[in-house]
Amino acid sequence: MDTRRQLAKLFSQPFRSPLRGLFVRPRRGLTWLLVAGIIGTLLPVNPGMAGPAVAGQPTYTVTYDSNSATSGSVPTDPTAYANKARVTVASNSGSLVLTGSTFAGWNTESGGSGDTYEAGSEFRISENTTLYAKWTAVPLTYTVTYDANGGIGAPSTSTHNEGESVTVSATLPTKTGYLFVEWQDASSATYAPSGSLGSIAGNVALTAQWDALRTVSFDANSGSGVMSGSTATSSAALPSNTFTRAGYVFTGWNMVANGTGVAYADGASGITSDVTLYAQWAAVVLTVNCGVSGDFTVINNVVTESDSCVGAVVIPSGVTSVADRAFVTTPWGSSGVTSLSFPASLETIGQSSFEGLHLVRSLTLPDGVTTIGQSAFGRLSALESLTLGNSLQSIGEKGFWSATSLTAVTIPAAVATIGANAFSKSSDLALINFLGNTAPALGESPFDEIDPAAVASVPYTSTGYGSDGDSFGALTVNVRNSTVTFDANEGSGDMANQVDGALVGLNANAFARDGYVFAGWNTVAGGTGVAYADGALYDFSAEVDVTLYAQWAAVVVTFNANEGSGSAGSFAYGEAASGSWFTRDGYVFTGWNTVAGGSGVGYASGVVNNFAADVTLYAQWAAVVVTFDANEGSGSAGSFAYGEAASGSWFTRDGYVFTGWNTVAGGSGVG
Repeated sequence: MDTRRQLAKLFSQPFRSPLRGLFVRPRRGLTWLLVAGIIGTLLPVNPGMAGPAVAGQPTYTVTYDSNSATSGSVPTDPTAYANKARVTVASNSGSLVLTGSTFAGWNTESGGSGDTYEAGSEFRISENTTLYAKWTAVPLTYTVTYDANGGIGAPSTSTHNEGESVTVSATLPTKTGYLFVEWQDASSATYAPSGSLGSIAGNVALTAQWDALRTVSFDANSGSGVMSGSTATSSAALPSNTFTRAGYVFTGWNMVANGTGVAYADGASGITSDVTLYAQWAAVVLTVNCGVSGDFTVINNVVTESDSCVGAVVIPSGVTSVADRAFVTTPWGSSGVTSLSFPASLETIGQSSFEGLHLVRSLTLPDGVTTIGQSAFGRLSALESLTLGNSLQSIGEKGFWSATSLTAVTIPAAVATIGANAFSKSSDLALINFLGNTAPALGESPFDEIDPAAVASVPYTSTGYGSDGDSFGALTVNVRNSTVTFDANEGSGDMANQVDGALVGLNANAFARDGYVFAGWNTVAGGTGVAYADGALYDFSAEVDVTLYAQWAAVVVTFNANEGSGSAGSFAYGEAASGSWFTRDGYVFTGWNTVAGGSGVGYASGVVNNFAADVTLYAQWAAVVVTFDANEGSGSAGSFAYGEAASGSWFTRDGYVFTGWNTVAGGSGVG
């Protein structure tokens, strides 16, 4: 039997230790036991046991290394460990610190590529072991700060790790009187809100950049239109021009109205102070062709000259004036112009502008013309029809002289002066119809050498012309008037005839007719003629007497059941309405009203038809109220909406039975 088997047998029973005198019972699994003083030889022991070294066997140590720590001390472990003994790893009890890093345990390699142990963890030692402090680098952090630079509302400071890609805050500061432009760093690099700062490598300070707001006002400078003032910065573009000027094109802006100051193009930038900018204009030079041949020139909306015009002359829109002698040709009678057409914008016609256009037969001047210059239309020998605009104020000397084919002309009411010889030598002129109540001032012989029987027809209410048969500027005065007779046409009342000689309003109607409303006037009783509204303008200068008949429309009264049912009966003028026309379940009729809800004018059930205007009457209703009385009993009534039945069980009375209902407590009413 070998030694191991003998030992196994020996220690299979309890025994007293010869070393310590202790009674020992062998443990299950005990493979080898070192019995000092008996065997003197090292025997294998339980691999899971850690303990002090045994004489003659190797031992191992654990050493801790700070691994370049900048402060603190390493822990020490004086234990000599047997092979495979368990080692409990120490904590960072000496508060090791490495600037820029955090302690992350211990590692068997200084570079951290070995086995890592946390404090309190265990490992089995099999050799001398050095544990190095493991350091994890702490990322550097940097800040981005924002300075509103005199403004308010700067973004908050943000913190970022080194190398992080940073975006500028989208928050914008504000500053009264300024516009935020951008952010700028210490190197003058600029950044837009929400722009990129790139990868951060240090603290960044951003300062707001501002551009002062300037107040800019705009002046049309003889143009027209409206442009609101604006605020602008030196980098902001001006708003586009919206002014216009007839006959001109816009060329830009200037700080001085006459263009001698600082100029700015439309939409330009660079405004550095509060300023008024004046629109600058360049005259448009137009060459307009005549109907057949030749042309004429328009500069600054003025017709300046013509060149051998033949055919129709159409003066373009926007022209305000025709210059002196613009269409004159020599010798007299050589003009080839056959007709003239004028725009509504025309205001002034100069001296001899159209003199001698002997082929023009008809002439209509727009209402905008206020002045006709000397001889402007002289020697228009073929002129047969002449219409002057209502705004005309002055006819110059010889304005229409020698219009030998003209037989009649109407002088607008606004004409205040007629120059000398204005219509002289217009030999066929027989009627001058004056519309003004006040006679215009006449120059010398304005109607000389015209038809000897020529008449000045003047308004009935005029002054300054004279009475019938009097002379006015060598003309015989005829005071024109008409009589309007008013007929009640089945109505009643009185109205005097109206006599006048001008364009005036008709007298207001004073007639009435029961059951009807006045609907105007008509030249025929049955309404098939010419109609006129009450007070309408009527031309009494026509010198035609007329009778106007009152027109009547029957008053219509409409009855509305207003949630009831039924139909209205006859309601001729003077008849009474009936409250029995309509009914409504659960309601009683209370009268009529001009508003469905009852907030209008109220009328009794039998209202009489004497209405003077159309009207709608709405039936008014009151809900039927049924009250139940216990009549010495007790209890309370339940629901009793229209169509529901009452209940005999609502009320009780001791010693009595319910027998029904009656409109009288004693039962003598309707049961």
